[in-house]
Amino acid sequence: MSGVLLDTNILIDYLRGLPAAASYLENSSDTLSISALSLAKLRAGARNDEEKEGIRTFVLSFDVLPVDAVICETGGDFRARYGPSHGVDLIDGIIAATSQVRQLPLVTLNKKHFPMLDNVIVPYRRRN
Repeated sequence: MSGVLLDTNILIDYLRGLPAAASYLENSSDTLSISALSLAKLRAGARNDEEKEGIRTFVLSFDVLPVDAVICETGGDFRARYGPSHGVDLIDGIIAATSQVRQLPLVTLNKKHFPMLDNVIVPYRRRN
């Protein structure tokens, strides 16, 4: 068994009931981790206390990885280097740094936001 780091967009798709996200998460044999910043993003998007409680329960299924000084330094460097050319924001930089420092492949739908990583997995494509 191996592990992966999930980007926030995978979690949002699952919470919205997208079948592809549900299939990926529910059938994965990997240890599923998320950045503490993904938890913050989910909470920021919650519309009420009921959704906040649902998120609190949902994230119990994952290993929530803290952000430390090394991850912050690396994430800041990623933002500075790739922000202008690839639109990498600070949170994506820190998520990428978490992937790199923890040596976990990143599972995301936005591969272009993570040009600094060689270990990106795009598990499905959204249908428009």
